[in-house]
Amino acid sequence: MANEIKQTAKGLSTKDNFKKNYRYLGVFQPDKNTKSDNMTIIFQVKQLKDFKDLASAKMGLESVINTFAKEDSAAEAIEYIVEKNSNIIANIVLPLPNSLSESLSHGWQTTTGLQAKAGKTLSGLMEGFTGVDPNVAIGQAANLTGTRAPIVDPSYFQQYSGTEPRKFSFSWELVIQTKAEAQTIFEIIQKFKQYSSPEQLVSNAVLTAPNYWEILIGNKLLDTSMNIQRSVITQVDVDYAASGLMDMYFDGTPKYLKLTIGFAEVRAITRRDFAKVAVTGAK
Repeated sequence: MANEIKQTAKGLSTKDNFKKNYRYLGVFQPDKNTKSDNMTIIFQVKQLKDFKDLASAKMGLESVINTFAKEDSAAEAIEYIVEKNSNIIANIVLPLPNSLSESLSHGWQTTTGLQAKAGKTLSGLMEGFTGVDPNVAIGQAANLTGTRAPIVDPSYFQQYSGTEPRKFSFSWELVIQTKAEAQTIFEIIQKFKQYSSPEQLVSNAVLTAPNYWEILIGNKLLDTSMNIQRSVITQVDVDYAASGLMDMYFDGTPKYLKLTIGFAEVRAITRRDFAKVAVTGAK
């Protein structure tokens, strides 16, 4: 039938009519030669090594001690240790998304200066002695006389309260045209959900944290500019009716999907993280 998905090798298509044949798209085991180009992204699923014997555990401990002695900061030392003692579980390869965003949030709070705090303390003392709030008395007098009431300058200023780990959002609008594409897309979605979920231990009484991720963008300009550090998945959103209705082939396969993955770095990065990376465009 014309409305059936045919088994072909046309590759994965996106809704923006980009028809390039991505030979390397899909989920690949770490021992495979995973390739990418200027238009693809590799999402590496990682986990810490399981030290099963005393010798390997000792080597891991020595690595920790030596790294803290060499690195300039504890954060850099931890990142180095985690990287050196991690295994790649799988590589998920996708084209550059239809939507890609980065969010860097700094906390600033509007607060009052010492002058305002001193004035508030003095006002409280006067009210304690007289039983009358001096601010109310001054305000009422100003209303009766038609003058402008004076107040202690609050000396507002912005006080830094911290920086949150960066957040990233990747969104793909995918058009399924073949059975091979359907298999690839649904396997990718399944792996994102699998490795972003916790695991149950000890008779389901304990949860272990989900895996963390390394994101390698084939476009060198984007890769160096964003410089995404070790991250975790915070959300996996799948819209199975991305065209606005549940449009399916006769075998029940949706024709249009929208996949949105949210990531967050495991730590807040600093000025130093940006300064040590040179932004380099694709050659």
